[in-house]
Amino acid sequence: MTQQNAAMVEEATAASRNLAGEADRMAALVGRFALSGNDTYSAAQIGYAA
Repeated sequence: MTQQNAAMVEEATAASRNLAGEADRMAALVGRFALSGNDTYSAAQIGYAA
């Protein structure tokens, strides 16, 4: 049982690192977009659930 738990923790750690890397890449891509002017929008205005 302990080995199974250790394997699950290792898999979860690897998945978390992968997800963090993907989030970094996505943030870099989204950072390339710019809005003209000084307009700011909340998530509610754009239509995203908070």
